[in-house]
Amino acid sequence: MSKADHGVYEQIIDLMLRRKLDREVGDAIRILVRTLDVSDSHLRLARHLEKVLRTALRQAGRADDKIEAQLAITNELIRTLAHHPNLEHLSENLVDSPGEELLEVWPTEQPSRQRPTTPLSDSSLFTGSRSDPSLASELRREIASADEIDILVSFVKWSGLRLITDELQTFTARKNTKLRVITTSYSPSGKFLPLLTEVDDVVGP
Repeated sequence: MSKADHGVYEQIIDLMLRRKLDREVGDAIRILVRTLDVSDSHLRLARHLEKVLRTALRQAGRADDKIEAQLAITNELIRTLAHHPNLEHLSENLVDSPGEELLEVWPTEQPSRQRPTTPLSDSSLFTGSRSDPSLASELRREIASADEIDILVSFVKWSGLRLITDELQTFTARKNTKLRVITTSYSPSGKFLPLLTEVDDVVGP
């Protein structure tokens, strides 16, 4: 087994990493570690566990029973956690067979809303490449499926706002929706304009 790569880390020391570090002893190498802090230990251990789980679930089962194998591992882990004191409530998180995702809940008289091309639960980076969906089209779909919208931008330009004006107007016309915009009144042309007022006039109350 190789030694640990030299560099700066923020990595949980598991048995594999410990063996690599042990190989560095006596090689004039400085190894700096720290004990987990209770204020964020749950986050750091959860990130480590996520990495382990991704590997386990990816490798579980065969092609014809992969989902079943993944569900079995997932529910076995949840049951183990639920056996710990004060964690009995976690049994409510057991995944129901055959393994499904909820996509929407709407009254039958209302049409389904457009879904974004990118997953709702994942962060996405739009690079402008041909393989990526356009930012404007994804914003329109996100607005159509949202109940609350928070927009944080350095400044607002009409050329950008007009691309989603209709969707914003439809959004603000719906009941129980919230639109918040944080920006400045700076215009790239060098002028200072009451752009927040303009946004309010365009999209409505």
